[in-house]
Amino acid sequence: MAKRSGRDSAPSPLTPHSSLSGLGRSTLERLAKLGIHSKFDLVLHLPLRYDDETRLCPIGQAPSGGPVLVEGTVVECAIKYRPRRQLVCYLEDGSGVLGLRFFNFYQSQLKQLAAGTCVRAYGEIREGFHGPEMVHPRYRVVHPLMKLQSQKCICPDQRLSYHLQNPRTKDPNNQFQ
Repeated sequence: MAKRSGRDSAPSPLTPHSSLSGLGRSTLERLAKLGIHSKFDLVLHLPLRYDDETRLCPIGQAPSGGPVLVEGTVVECAIKYRPRRQLVCYLEDGSGVLGLRFFNFYQSQLKQLAAGTCVRAYGEIREGFHGPEMVHPRYRVVHPLMKLQSQKCICPDQRLSYHLQNPRTKDPNNQFQ
């Protein structure tokens, strides 16, 4: 019988017996709590939920208390001190005005959300002191060509349990990409 070369005997990255090398001890312990012991288990780990970003809702008709996708033009965006430093941005679409509030933000977001910019925001609308608002929504700047097309998919919520970061977003050079 012929001897197999070392290249043929290497396990595939998706075989159930491949290990999660390159991760720290605490991350491996957290993954073990979720029942993830191999790369194959990580691939089969399903998201907690899916976010429906297929329906674009006018701001004036957007329901409070549930996640919703809205689109509007930035009317005002500024850093306010109420009682702590926060980025407050107001969107308008002709049917109403919606506030976007960010407690943790970068200076580049202030530039990105300049007045006149068209933005799509996904999050839960709540009644605030100054009217309806979203706190830390997921948002994307919409260019005029993108404005005509809406997203035609249901996006997975990529947050993992036990305060684990998604390896794909943690390190762009990660082996799990």
